[in-house]
Amino acid sequence: MTTEIDGAHARVALHAGKPIFYVHFMDDPGGDSSDASFGNWAIVRAKINKDRRVLAQVNFTQLTGNAKRSDAQVDATVEKVSDGWLKITPKEPLSAGEYALQPVPKVANTFSTVVFDFTLDPNAPNSPEARSAPTP
Repeated sequence: MTTEIDGAHARVALHAGKPIFYVHFMDDPGGDSSDASFGNWAIVRAKINKDRRVLAQVNFTQLTGNAKRSDAQVDATVEKVSDGWLKITPKEPLSAGEYALQPVPKVANTFSTVVFDFTLDPNAPNSPEARSAPTP
């Protein structure tokens, strides 16, 4: 069983090797609203397999039925900023390639249906929708 994204490359291209992501989350009304729940986000490096990007894979053992999840999770810091905002920063610069930012479910061997995919390519063209900070 795998988590895959169609296409060999993401439409969104980032240029900086150490991007900073800001994610806004809301407490689950029926879930755990403790501070421990905010840190369940990860940056995952994708493996390209033909025309798909594979983010995670679950292998089941035949005898026991136990599952083991494998993914290329990047070491990152997750900081609670304020009012439901998180700041997610990789600890080391990312190398060029395909990645995704995704929530990590609290239950072992389950997968999120929410994935924000991106390509890290310093030579990629700027997006037409990109906005730059105003010059003083």
